[in-house]
Amino acid sequence: MTSHVVRIAVVEAIAELTGCSSERILDTDKLAEDLGVDSMVAVNLVVAIEDRVGSRLPDGYESALVDVRTVGILVDRLASAFAAARDAQDRVRPAR
Repeated sequence: MTSHVVRIAVVEAIAELTGCSSERILDTDKLAEDLGVDSMVAVNLVVAIEDRVGSRLPDGYESALVDVRTVGILVDRLASAFAAARDAQDRVRPAR
């Protein structure tokens, strides 16, 4: 999954949960200060993003999101977390 796919999912989810226009959401926007993403919205945000991309984040992903302040950093961290989840899943699957 590419960062572009994750970014679209992040922007759509933020727009839906905060009422912000998706066209106005920038990578440099601060989640809390600019977009009003508080801790409750953040929990729902992650679930909405997972639903949009059709994949679940690995256990412990929360630690990677603790200091996330901007949309761009969130996209980068989630893209990495989804890649790690995919890699872990590939290691578990038996070879055909």
